[in-house]
Amino acid sequence: WVWHSAFMVYVQSHKDLVVWQKSISLVKEVYLATGHMPKDERFGLVSQMKRSSVSIPSNIAEGYIAELEHKLLFLASCITR
Repeated sequence: WVWHSAFMVYVQSHKDLVVWQKSISLVKEVYLATGHMPKDERFGLVSQMKRSSVSIPSNIAEGYIAELEHKLLFLASCITR
């Protein structure tokens, strides 16, 4: 369970987070938009736009996993005391 505002929200994975879902939509939009750019930009601006957009959901997922591991370690330490 994750506390959010004044209610409890059940989150099973990073894919349940609205921010992750929106970042995936952004990736799709960037890929669509860059498909119409000139070929000479393929290895410059297009490449950078694609890589930076993909890094957003990747970082969200990585942060979610790190936070989950932190909480599990805390719980394990409480149990073993």
